[in-house]
Amino acid sequence: FLNSLESQDNEYIFILDQQGKVLSHEDKKYLGKNMYSFNNDNSLKFIEEFNKALKLGESFVRYSFPFSSENAKEKISFIKSFDKWMWVIGAGYNDEELEVDIIKEQELINKVKKDRYIEVLSIGLLLTVLLMIISLYITKLLEIRFIKYKKTIKIAEDEKNKELFNNAKIYEDLFEANKSKIILINPENGDILNANKSAIDFYGYRKSKLLSMNISDINTLSKEEIEIEMNHALKD
Repeated sequence: FLNSLESQDNEYIFILDQQGKVLSHEDKKYLGKNMYSFNNDNSLKFIEEFNKALKLGESFVRYSFPFSSENAKEKISFIKSFDKWMWVIGAGYNDEELEVDIIKEQELINKVKKDRYIEVLSIGLLLTVLLMIISLYITKLLEIRFIKYKKTIKIAEDEKNKELFNNAKIYEDLFEANKSKIILINPENGDILNANKSAIDFYGYRKSKLLSMNISDINTLSKEEIEIEMNHALKD
């Protein structure tokens, strides 16, 4: 069973007994061999870490493998001692393969970040366009209300002007059509401001001439009496 164990992807598993004999390894040529039998820098470093794991019960080990090869690759393994079985089981990664995996993960993270950035940017643009549409809608709504308000003001002004015109027309009709002689004067100085047709016919002046005159010019009262009458008018 131990010999049938196989590594998957970049991972590897190996099993040794506590005397250093290889019970399971991805490279079948090491089966049955003892790690203490290798005598080089790479193996001595592994044996040092192996003995530390036996003492501590478990440990991370960094070493180069194959021991006797100039093309040895850096590896990182976690080894744990199982006293009940008298075994030491290790599992780990090749540094180069781990680096490749890290680069791949980093590229994946960068891609996710980029996709996320594009997604956020797209949402931002969408929100900007939406806010612009809402702003234009509100502006148009305010414009419509303003136009409606102007129309209301215009209608009110037209009605007021119409009312004033009607009042002026009524006043003019009452003033001009009145059979009584009516003259409007300035109470402060006695200048004639207006006169109706009856007054014009009575005094025999053209209207333009009459309006250029003073009440003293046509009134039979004395100047002092006229002033008294005008003062009474001001008080009233």
